[in-house]
Amino acid sequence: MLADAGWRVVAPFMRGYAPSSVSSLGSYHVGALMDDALRVLDAAGPTGRDVIIGHDWGAIAGAALPRCPTARSARP
Repeated sequence: MLADAGWRVVAPFMRGYAPSSVSSLGSYHVGALMDDALRVLDAAGPTGRDVIIGHDWGAIAGAALPRCPTARSARP
């Protein structure tokens, strides 16, 4: 539905959830999840129209991104 409306959609699995692997550092805190989201964005290539949507822990990480100093373009 979003892609049909012209949005590019990327839907990764969060660390530790199948089929992703368990973190080698054993780190699952919100800051690590925020960093993962920013790395996915960097890998996908930011467009300037980027929107992060999360569910459950993804929502917590996504809501915290605007307060993250390394999130260059994140805003509430």
